Amino acid sequence: MEQAPTLWLVWSNAPSEAIAQQLAHTLLAERLVACAHLFPGGRSIYHWQGQLEESVEWTLMFKTTAERYPAMVERLRGLHPHETPEILATPVVAADPRYAAWVIESTAPLPVTPEDARSGAHG
Repeated sequence: MEQAPTLWLVWSNAPSEAIAQQLAHTLLAERLVACAHLFPGGRSIYHWQGQLEESVEWTLMFKTTAERYPAMVERLRGLHPHETPEILATPVVAADPRYAAWVIESTAPLPVTPEDARSGAHG
């Protein structure tokens, strides 16, 4: 039996550079993603609520793990200004082992110290 992919690429869009940066910084700070790549100024043309829409958006590509993916998606939905944000995930079928290890390490929750436990903080 094949092992499920460990790494995932997750794609989303944001309506501005500032929002794209805010989404990326929050997900990185919370260790839900190891890396966020922001692509500027792509034009999206799409159907929305019966109308043909067109907008300039920033495309985001996040690197995360299968383990962190559910929490990452939940957090991204909560932060995103769109009612129905684009969130598409692709499993990584092959990766350099050192890069994969870095992604796994970078998204691992930080250990809770006794002081964190007392204050209610966590990583």
